[in-house]
Amino acid sequence: MSNQRAWRMGGLAAMFFMLLMIPGFIALNEIPAPAQAAPTTVQASLAQMRADFPAGQILTVVPDVYHRRTVYRYRVRTINGRLWHFYIDVLTGRIIARVPVRAAAGTGALSGAAANPRSRRAQAIRLARSAVGGGQIVTVETSSEDQGRTYVVKLLLTNGQYANVHVIPKLSKVLAVQIGRADR
Repeated sequence: MSNQRAWRMGGLAAMFFMLLMIPGFIALNEIPAPAQAAPTTVQASLAQMRADFPAGQILTVVPDVYHRRTVYRYRVRTINGRLWHFYIDVLTGRIIARVPVRAAAGTGALSGAAANPRSRRAQAIRLARSAVGGGQIVTVETSSEDQGRTYVVKLLLTNGQYANVHVIPKLSKVLAVQIGRADR
Protein backbone atom coordinates (compact mmCIF):
# COMPACT_ATOMS: atom_id res chain seq x y z
CA MET A 1 0.00 0.00 0.00
CA SER A 2 2.80 2.40 0.77
CA ASN A 3 4.17 1.92 -2.73
CA GLN A 4 0.85 2.90 -4.28
CA ARG A 5 0.59 5.87 -1.95
CA ALA A 6 4.06 7.05 -2.95
CA TRP A 7 3.10 6.90 -6.61
CA ARG A 8 0.01 8.98 -5.94
CA MET A 9 1.94 11.54 -3.96
CA GLY A 10 4.61 11.70 -6.65
CA GLY A 11 1.98 12.18 -9.33
CA LEU A 12 0.25 14.89 -7.31
CA ALA A 13 3.55 16.64 -6.68
CA ALA A 14 4.39 16.51 -10.38
CA MET A 15 0.93 17.86 -11.29
CA PHE A 16 1.26 20.63 -8.69
CA PHE A 17 4.70 21.49 -10.05
CA MET A 18 3.28 21.66 -13.61
CA LEU A 19 0.46 23.96 -12.48
CA LEU A 20 3.03 26.27 -10.98
CA MET A 21 5.04 26.31 -14.22
CA ILE A 22 2.17 27.05 -16.63
CA PRO A 23 2.16 30.82 -16.02
CA GLY A 24 5.89 30.84 -16.72
CA PHE A 25 5.39 29.07 -20.04
CA ILE A 26 2.64 31.50 -20.98
CA ALA A 27 4.86 34.43 -20.08
CA LEU A 28 7.68 33.02 -22.23
CA ASN A 29 5.27 32.79 -25.13
CA GLU A 30 4.30 36.46 -24.77
CA ILE A 31 7.82 37.89 -24.82
CA PRO A 32 8.19 39.76 -28.11
CA ALA A 33 11.07 38.90 -30.37
CA PRO A 34 13.84 41.50 -30.27
CA ALA A 35 13.32 44.16 -32.93
CA GLN A 36 15.82 44.14 -35.73
CA ALA A 37 17.76 47.35 -36.15
CA ALA A 38 17.01 49.18 -39.39
CA PRO A 39 19.60 48.33 -42.05
CA THR A 40 19.69 52.00 -43.07
CA THR A 41 20.34 54.55 -40.34
CA VAL A 42 19.34 58.20 -40.43
CA GLN A 43 23.01 59.15 -40.79
CA ALA A 44 23.47 56.83 -43.78
CA SER A 45 20.31 58.09 -45.49
CA LEU A 46 21.32 61.69 -44.79
CA ALA A 47 24.70 61.07 -46.41
CA GLN A 48 22.92 59.57 -49.41
CA MET A 49 20.58 62.58 -49.72
CA ARG A 50 23.52 64.98 -49.54
CA ALA A 51 25.38 63.01 -52.20
CA ASP A 52 22.35 62.76 -54.52
CA PHE A 53 21.25 66.39 -54.08
CA PRO A 54 24.30 68.48 -53.13
CA ALA A 55 22.61 71.78 -54.02
CA GLY A 56 19.36 70.93 -52.20
CA GLN A 57 18.70 72.26 -48.73
CA ILE A 58 17.56 69.51 -46.34
CA LEU A 59 15.00 71.02 -43.97
CA THR A 60 13.67 68.07 -41.95
CA VAL A 61 13.90 64.30 -41.63
CA VAL A 62 11.31 62.20 -39.80
CA PRO A 63 10.52 58.48 -39.65
CA ASP A 64 7.28 57.78 -41.48
CA VAL A 65 5.21 55.10 -43.21
CA TYR A 66 4.71 55.33 -46.97
CA HIS A 67 2.62 52.67 -48.75
CA ARG A 68 3.07 50.23 -45.84
CA ARG A 69 6.83 50.67 -45.78
CA THR A 70 8.88 52.21 -43.02
CA VAL A 71 10.70 55.19 -44.50
CA TYR A 72 12.64 58.30 -43.65
CA ARG A 73 10.77 61.33 -45.03
CA TYR A 74 13.01 64.22 -46.04
CA ARG A 75 11.74 67.71 -46.75
CA VAL A 76 14.12 69.31 -49.22
CA ARG A 77 14.22 72.72 -50.90
CA THR A 78 15.77 72.59 -54.38
CA ILE A 79 17.80 75.37 -56.01
CA ASN A 80 14.72 76.82 -57.72
CA GLY A 81 12.97 77.15 -54.32
CA ARG A 82 10.50 74.27 -54.69
CA LEU A 83 9.81 72.01 -51.73
CA TRP A 84 9.88 68.21 -52.11
CA HIS A 85 9.31 65.21 -49.88
CA PHE A 86 11.74 62.35 -50.50
CA TYR A 87 10.93 58.92 -49.06
CA ILE A 88 13.88 56.59 -48.37
CA ASP A 89 13.06 52.95 -47.61
CA VAL A 90 14.59 51.90 -44.30
CA LEU A 91 15.25 48.33 -45.46
CA THR A 92 16.82 49.00 -48.85
CA GLY A 93 18.18 52.52 -48.38
CA ARG A 94 16.75 53.60 -51.75
CA ILE A 95 14.60 56.58 -52.61
CA ILE A 96 11.17 55.11 -53.32
CA ALA A 97 9.25 58.34 -53.97
CA ARG A 98 9.69 62.02 -54.62
CA VAL A 99 6.56 64.10 -54.06
CA PRO A 100 6.29 67.89 -54.51
CA VAL A 101 4.94 69.77 -51.52
CA ARG A 102 1.92 71.70 -52.70
CA ALA A 103 1.97 75.42 -52.04
CA ALA A 104 -1.04 77.13 -50.52
CA ALA A 105 -3.43 78.94 -52.87
CA GLY A 106 -2.15 82.25 -54.14
CA THR A 107 1.56 81.60 -53.67
CA GLY A 108 2.74 81.84 -57.25
CA ALA A 109 5.55 84.12 -58.33
CA LEU A 110 4.52 87.06 -56.14
CA SER A 111 0.87 86.05 -56.71
CA GLY A 112 -0.27 88.77 -59.05
CA ALA A 113 2.31 91.27 -57.85
CA ALA A 114 4.77 90.19 -60.57
CA ALA A 115 2.73 92.06 -63.16
CA ASN A 116 3.51 95.33 -61.38
CA PRO A 117 6.72 95.12 -59.31
CA ARG A 118 6.03 98.62 -57.93
CA SER A 119 2.66 97.64 -56.42
CA ARG A 120 2.08 97.82 -52.67
CA ARG A 121 1.80 94.02 -52.55
CA ALA A 122 5.21 93.58 -54.22
CA GLN A 123 6.72 96.16 -51.86
CA ALA A 124 5.23 94.33 -48.86
CA ILE A 125 6.75 91.03 -50.03
CA ARG A 126 10.18 92.61 -50.60
CA LEU A 127 10.09 94.21 -47.12
CA ALA A 128 9.03 90.95 -45.46
CA ARG A 129 11.72 88.91 -47.22
CA SER A 130 14.42 91.41 -46.33
CA ALA A 131 13.25 91.44 -42.69
CA VAL A 132 13.72 87.66 -42.26
CA GLY A 133 16.44 87.01 -44.84
CA GLY A 134 14.32 85.39 -47.58
CA GLY A 135 11.82 82.58 -47.67
CA GLN A 136 9.02 81.13 -49.74
CA ILE A 137 5.71 83.02 -49.79
CA VAL A 138 2.82 81.15 -48.19
CA THR A 139 0.17 83.88 -47.97
CA VAL A 140 -0.12 87.64 -48.36
CA GLU A 141 -3.08 89.34 -46.69
CA THR A 142 -4.12 92.86 -45.87
CA SER A 143 -5.32 93.85 -42.44
CA SER A 144 -8.96 94.94 -42.39
CA GLU A 145 -8.45 97.02 -39.24
CA ASP A 146 -6.71 99.88 -41.02
CA GLN A 147 -8.41 99.74 -44.45
CA GLY A 148 -5.68 97.60 -45.99
CA ARG A 149 -2.66 99.74 -45.22
CA THR A 150 -0.92 96.96 -43.30
CA TYR A 151 0.08 93.70 -44.99
CA VAL A 152 0.69 90.39 -43.23
CA VAL A 153 3.11 88.24 -45.23
CA LYS A 154 3.53 84.61 -44.16
CA LEU A 155 6.83 83.08 -45.30
CA LEU A 156 8.28 79.57 -45.02
CA LEU A 157 11.87 80.00 -43.88
CA THR A 158 14.78 77.82 -44.94
CA ASN A 159 14.88 76.10 -41.53
CA GLY A 160 11.25 74.93 -41.92
CA GLN A 161 9.74 77.53 -39.59
CA TYR A 162 7.06 80.04 -40.54
CA ALA A 163 7.38 83.80 -40.18
CA ASN A 164 4.45 86.23 -40.07
CA VAL A 165 5.75 89.68 -41.02
CA HIS A 166 3.51 92.74 -40.54
CA VAL A 167 4.55 95.62 -42.84
CA ILE A 168 3.33 98.99 -44.09
CA PRO A 169 4.63 99.14 -47.67
CA LYS A 170 3.68 102.80 -48.20
CA LEU A 171 6.06 103.83 -45.40
CA SER A 172 8.58 100.97 -46.06
CA LYS A 173 8.21 99.99 -42.41
CA VAL A 174 8.29 96.56 -40.75
CA LEU A 175 5.95 96.54 -37.75
CA ALA A 176 6.43 93.04 -36.34
CA VAL A 177 8.00 89.65 -37.08
CA GLN A 178 6.54 86.51 -35.51
CA ILE A 179 8.42 83.22 -35.91
CA GLY A 180 6.50 79.96 -35.41
CA ARG A 181 7.25 76.26 -35.74
CA ALA A 182 6.50 74.26 -38.89
CA ASP A 183 2.94 72.98 -39.26
CA ARG A 184 3.68 69.90 -41.36
